[in-house]
Amino acid sequence: MSRADRGPRACGNPARAAAVAADVDLTEDATPQKIESLTHATDPARRFVVFLDTPHMRFEGARDVRVALARFLDRLLDEHDVVGVMTPDIAPGDIKFGPKESVIPAVMQDESFWERARVGSRDPKEDRYAQCFPANQYRDVASEMQERHREQVTLDAFDKLIDFLSTRDTRTAVITLTDGWRLFGPNPRLGGNISSNRPGGFGGFGGGGGGGGGGRGGRGGRGGRGFPGGGGVPRGGTPQGGGGNGDDGRDVSAVSRTECEADRQTLATLDDTLRLDRIADAANRALTSFYTIYARAIAADQTPTGKPPAVVANQEQDPASRMDAMRQLAANSDGLAVMTSAALEGALSRIAADMTGYATNNKLDGKFRNITVRSLRAGVNIRTRRGYRGASVDDVLSAGPGSAVDSAFGSVAAVSPRANFRIRTAMARAGDAPDATLWVIGELDYRARREVTWTAGATADITIVGADGQEVVAKSVDVGANAMSFTMRAPETGGLAPGEYAVRVRLRPNNQDGLPVADTARVVV
Repeated sequence: MSRADRGPRACGNPARAAAVAADVDLTEDATPQKIESLTHATDPARRFVVFLDTPHMRFEGARDVRVALARFLDRLLDEHDVVGVMTPDIAPGDIKFGPKESVIPAVMQDESFWERARVGSRDPKEDRYAQCFPANQYRDVASEMQERHREQVTLDAFDKLIDFLSTRDTRTAVITLTDGWRLFGPNPRLGGNISSNRPGGFGGFGGGGGGGGGGRGGRGGRGGRGFPGGGGVPRGGTPQGGGGNGDDGRDVSAVSRTECEADRQTLATLDDTLRLDRIADAANRALTSFYTIYARAIAADQTPTGKPPAVVANQEQDPASRMDAMRQLAANSDGLAVMTSAALEGALSRIAADMTGYATNNKLDGKFRNITVRSLRAGVNIRTRRGYRGASVDDVLSAGPGSAVDSAFGSVAAVSPRANFRIRTAMARAGDAPDATLWVIGELDYRARREVTWTAGATADITIVGADGQEVVAKSVDVGANAMSFTMRAPETGGLAPGEYAVRVRLRPNNQDGLPVADTARVVV
């Protein structure tokens, strides 16, 4: 069974003229579909989410944009609508939906929504990267890691939001205030061997310094030599090392260096162009459209000159690519990108006209399905989104190519999909030895740590499985309630032979009333 949203209009206005099945012709991939019934929405409330992408509002006076946003929302929403506010730091389940009379004042007055928009604001991970890779020793390493991390956090939040909204039958408009995303691609130089004592330093390849790419498919930078290919960790900063001093003079522990190295390897492999397409595909299946608003453009009304405010410390590189990414997400989810303050007026009527129901064919074939709906009654035009990409079996099971390693992933699927718990891995070799030491780092999301479930600490059950399906490592680690993170070396002595491995970690709360969470990773030595 397939569902489709439609927006009938007669003489340019919304119409209910085509409300009988005989009046409507519906096709999917040019195949006529039988219409079982047509119904109008009985619930007058429309659902909106205002997504404040504050980590990507890196300009002077970014928080002043709330004035223009409040005016826009006041005109867009009516008394029956429900709206909630989300930032990348807010879990979807914590969104507080309410009428505009309560939400708009919160947008104006609640400073927690705008904390990351402060000039120079960085989260703990960004601070850690600056300590592990001081700018005067590792040029552009920390700055690119910070920017890639910010982009990853925002896209992760989009994924979680869509999962949350997919359980609802009504269409949702996500009003996204942002300066856009560079859509980083793989960067082998960032993930390669780096050293703090190389003569001449390093070339600029993106992030905070050099004039390079790294975004929109990971194009190479134009300035300097960049990093050579390869793997491993910085010389003088291996996971086994005893630490060192960061850019602020504080000691960087071996554990922090290990976490930095794991993140460096992960961030170097991002492919966010494809990921943004997958987010749009999931949004279509979840009855969700993104309406992206260029924050700097609407902030222009708050400046004395009427021009967009200046970017702080060159933190928003490649604005054209960022805006292209905003257009990409909006267009592929049947939304709209608003790039100027003058375009806000047209966006009001477009969003109002779009807020109808939408639903999908549930076949797991992964194919794009073209939807066409037309009225057989003269004078009535019906607008629908162009279609959607169906989920595939891989999307549902998150399974890779078939191998014995994949069996390690299936057993955790039912524990806690998309939990607020993640593991990362880092490898280190001694000289030219083929074997490698694997470091496994696990961390519970800081918001989840506040839950009663985790106040008594937890136990991490760590299993590493080889390509032949045999367990290589099985170990349990106590995780303290204060940190809710751990680092483990595998194996304790020696190393892992070359091959493919699956790492599975199950985090069990010591509070017996709580449910465990789990994550997996694939590693190739």
